[in-house]
Amino acid sequence: MPLWLCNNGETTRRNYPETGGRISDDHLAWLEALPEEHWEELDGWKVWCVHGRPGLDREGITADTPREHIERWTEGREWDVLACGHTHVAFVRREGPRT
Repeated sequence: MPLWLCNNGETTRRNYPETGGRISDDHLAWLEALPEEHWEELDGWKVWCVHGRPGLDREGITADTPREHIERWTEGREWDVLACGHTHVAFVRREGPRT
């Protein structure tokens, strides 16, 4: 289950202090409808977008994440670019022909 939906959305409600802990049911429904991954093809590149890392949205990938971990998490998937968030730290890393 995505982190933002844990505890029927209470985790997300608490993590939005600017709302005073109140998030509308419509907003939670919108979050619930978000896909756990998104694919695009851009100029012939297969771009795989995930929140954290493939298979787990609560853990990110950093510049120091071992290549072997990324290979294990992405096994069986064909991609050229893996775009991850979660850490709020921007970096670009090349792994052979992949980015």
